[in-house]
Amino acid sequence: SISSPGWRRNSVTPRVTTIPCPGCQHDIDLGERGISMLFRNFTLENIVERYRQAARAAVAIMCNVCKPPQPQEATKSCMDCKASYCNECFKLHHPWGTPKAQHEYVGPTTNFRPKVLMCPEHEMEKVNMYCEVCRRPVCHLCKLGGSHANHRVTSMSSAYKILKEKLAKSIHYLISKEDQVKTQISDLDVLIKQTEVDEYQGMLENSGLVGYAQEVLKETDQSCFVQTAKQLHVR
Repeated sequence: SISSPGWRRNSVTPRVTTIPCPGCQHDIDLGERGISMLFRNFTLENIVERYRQAARAAVAIMCNVCKPPQPQEATKSCMDCKASYCNECFKLHHPWGTPKAQHEYVGPTTNFRPKVLMCPEHEMEKVNMYCEVCRRPVCHLCKLGGSHANHRVTSMSSAYKILKEKLAKSIHYLISKEDQVKTQISDLDVLIKQTEVDEYQGMLENSGLVGYAQEVLKETDQSCFVQTAKQLHVR
């Protein structure tokens, strides 16, 4: 019989049910639903989208409603309609005094992410609490009778405030130590072999981590921030 991770008994085709976590280096059991049990990292998606928009700044996003041969450049995108509009088309499709006038709109974008982070265990529920034991966002059903029933939870707003303060302090500490680490690396490089300073080189790589953390601090959605910030603070 096959008993190695990723195989199911009485199954002809092997199915991967565990993956290594890049943060803690432990194998994580995905359970029956596989990767559908994992959260999407909306904060990281936002960061990637901001850099993509900067890279394609010279390439305009066109209105999705204007008809050829003279489509107009989009001036805003509607997150509810998941479409981009020029000024005239936006007014036409979002008339004042109608429900559509209350839609959320942003600058021109092609990234129409869901508005809220949904619970992977209860797909119709929004996450609104933070499990302090598992260090992850959960919904009220998780707490009432799910896998987090006996765990200590806190409000999302409280977790957001605490994690944001911790992340900001960690960034400040890493930045303050960056010059010191660079000097130590230069001195050690002269005295000993390069292979013996790899550990110090790893500290220097924190500069990339700092840049990512600073982007994460720009996230305004509390549940998305909490999802990402707790991983960064551990690192």
